[in-house]
Amino acid sequence: MKNKFIILLAVLGLASVNSWGAVIDLTNSGTGAELDAIGSSVPGSFNLPEIPSLEMTVTAVLGNDSPSLNATAASLGVNSAATTGAGDDTDQFDALFEEGFIFEFDKDVSITEINFISFGSSDSFSFGGTSITFSDPNLDDSVYTFSAPFVVTAGTSISAQVTNGSIGMESMTLTVIPEPSSMVLMGLVGLAAVMMLKKRKK
Repeated sequence: MKNKFIILLAVLGLASVNSWGAVIDLTNSGTGAELDAIGSSVPGSFNLPEIPSLEMTVTAVLGNDSPSLNATAASLGVNSAATTGAGDDTDQFDALFEEGFIFEFDKDVSITEINFISFGSSDSFSFGGTSITFSDPNLDDSVYTFSAPFVVTAGTSISAQVTNGSIGMESMTLTVIPEPSSMVLMGLVGLAAVMMLKKRKK
């Protein structure tokens, strides 16, 4: 029984060194529900339903005439008041109306994937300075996978804005990067448990 406890301690300790992550749902079923209608009330802050310990803050919503974020069952976009009914796809980001938003997290994160919808052959999107086009080899059926994890430090602004066409965001996959002190502590716990187990086997 003691051996099982030590093994469990080792697994938990070593696993904790690896950061934790999740797929962040930007539709109205997840984080999108928190983002929905944020506009003139910026900055708007909330904890992500998928990772409760991670706080997201929207610092600006981009678009024409009192724009606000709009999350539906399909995707996240911007609703620009003056253009509603005049070609504005309200659950997508429209380049015609210069739509997008700027946000940040309160912890260091690593973003590995973004799931778009309606990414057409002439469309393009800018995410944190990374230009994404339809011909980009990292884009596969509207899912963009970063060649290397896109690391963003706590409090750093990330801009997400369409540069051509109309594109919605469905989700993004990110991982919270543990603080160095936490990594060291949990690593030592795991290492100590492994050493205790080895000593018992002798």
